[in-house]
Amino acid sequence: MKKLFVLSIAALAAASVSRLAAQDLKPFDPLPPSENSEQASLADHGYRPLYESGYELSKWRIALDVAFSYRTAKAAEGQISGVSESDWRRFVNGLRPGIAYGMSITPFFNDNFGVGLRFAGNHYSHTSDGGLSDNINTFYIAPEFVWRAPTFDNKNALIWTVSIGYLAYGEKMLYSGSMAEIRKGGFKTATEIGYDFRIGAKSFFGLKLGLSTGGIRIDVGEEDQMESIGAIEIGGGFRF
Repeated sequence: MKKLFVLSIAALAAASVSRLAAQDLKPFDPLPPSENSEQASLADHGYRPLYESGYELSKWRIALDVAFSYRTAKAAEGQISGVSESDWRRFVNGLRPGIAYGMSITPFFNDNFGVGLRFAGNHYSHTSDGGLSDNINTFYIAPEFVWRAPTFDNKNALIWTVSIGYLAYGEKMLYSGSMAEIRKGGFKTATEIGYDFRIGAKSFFGLKLGLSTGGIRIDVGEEDQMESIGAIEIGGGFRF
């Protein structure tokens, strides 16, 4: 009777081992050392991670932007002869909203940090009921420092940029058939925070919020005054 019991247990054990071998299960299969005397990767032995995205971070980032811009800085004091102070204030406030556009090209040293070049422009224009009109255009070029924080699967990324550089300022004002023109150079600093949403293998659509400050010196009567160029920008565009 004991022999029969022992034979039954042995037969069950043999059947279990056969099933394990047929299913190629390796509950205690240690990873062999690689040629560099280090453990081989899990992927080399058929073990897959819990999540695998297939996305790669690019070594370059090209960003194209269009944004709504609102001038926040105080304008230089002054007034045109024949225009009341209240009308002049309304006119200056009408010049605050505008359009911003730009492009940046950034090579990355690693997954997170890069240094590139930024080109940007702004346009502001307004015409009052009294026939006073003004057009302001600025152009900005500067080195740009970029910090990138990708999501865990590299699909999207948080972006923060800081730049400081040269600002070219042009303004044409027309009143009662007379035109005044200003062309000056100055400085500008800008910072932006945004988020890039992946829409293709190597393409993104990004949203951004930007803040800039700077200034130029202009002649007001017999004095030189600092004209501030600060603005808030909200917009977005495509990234490659």
